Amino acid sequence: MMAGLLCLGITLILGIAEKLTTFFAVILMIFFTLSILPPSDNPLLEYHLVYILALAAVYLGGGYSCLGLEDRWKGSGLMKRFLILE
Repeated sequence: MMAGLLCLGITLILGIAEKLTTFFAVILMIFFTLSILPPSDNPLLEYHLVYILALAAVYLGGGYSCLGLEDRWKGSGLMKRFLILE
C-alpha cells in the first residue's frame, strides 16, 4: 500500500501518465473510504472524498500540463508506444 501511494504521489507530482495515475488514485481513495465504514468523522466531508474531488479537479482542469513534465512525457518513445500512459 505504501509503495503504491509513493508511486502515485511521484507520478502526480511529475505530471506523467495522468489518466492512469488519476484513475488508480481515485480507486485507492475509494478503497480507503470503504475500509473505514462507518466513518468516524463527518460522512459528508470525509477527507478521502475531498481527495477524490481534488484529483478530479486537477485532472479536468488541466493542472498537470501547467506544472508537470507533460510536454516531455508526451514526446517520449514509451508514451508513443503505449497510449494508455497518456
